[in-house]
Formats: sequence, C-alpha cells, structure tokens
Amino acid sequence: MLCTASAKSRRGRGRAASTLTLAAWAVSALACRGSTNGEQSSFATRAIVFGRVTTADGAPLARAVVRAMAHDSTCVAPFPGALATGGYAQADNDGNYRQLLAAGHSPFTGCVQVDIIAAGTADQVIASVRGAKVAFKLRQPGEDNLDSVRVDVRVP
Repeated sequence: MLCTASAKSRRGRGRAASTLTLAAWAVSALACRGSTNGEQSSFATRAIVFGRVTTADGAPLARAVVRAMAHDSTCVAPFPGALATGGYAQADNDGNYRQLLAAGHSPFTGCVQVDIIAAGTADQVIASVRGAKVAFKLRQPGEDNLDSVRVDVRVP
C-alpha cells in the first residue's frame, strides 16, 4: 500500500465539506502512520539490532521468533511503552537475526529490549534481554549511516 495524503479545499460547498475533507485527510495520515514502504513512511529515525539466539548450552536456536523494541535511554523497568518497534523477525538456522527498528520522531538514544517468543504463541516471552543502547538517526539518501547494536540472547 502506498500511503499518500493531500488536503484539498472545495470552494462553494461550505464549511461542512471543508471539515469533511480535512477529516478524511487526517484519517488517511493516521492510517499510514505505521507504513514502512520506503520514502512514504512516517518513521523518521531508525537503528539496527542484530545478534544470535542460543540455548543454555550455547547451541544455536534455529528459527527462533525475535521481537525487538526500544524504550527511553534510562532502561528502567517497567517500560511505559516502546518508542521504536521492529515487529517480529525470525532467526536463521544458525540462530542469527537482524532487525530494523523504526521510530516516528526526531533522533534519540534508546534502550533496546529483545524478546524471544515461544513457538506457536502470540506473545509468550521465554527469554528477554535489555540494556543495550543505540542511537536512532535520520537516514540520509544514499548513505548507510544507521547505528547498530548487537544483542545476543541465551534461552534457558
């Protein structure tokens, strides 16, 4: 879905038509807030989280479901809510994962939390690591200037 929005004034239809057009534009803008299709995305800053998921004995946990997010830089629990999210990713057969986190505001330093989700469940966390910090930056066209942080997770 390509998210674009424009507000147009309709002369001669009165205040109700203008209000309705403005309301439609606002709804369209909000609907596209979570869009991640390139330049039309509302996410202004980004960072990369990568690492490896292993079992208690150090063996790779193949195809593990990984959820990464960033909170404010204090890293104090409980977190009030994620400032940046990356949805879910799946580790490869060697337990390696890489996830792009995106935030809808100006650059900041975030505290990263990486959760491993139990297979076949929606949100049952079986292991979690937090505390690594990463700088969320604006991505400049043609540049690879995103900050990254490695977060390895050992599942008991």
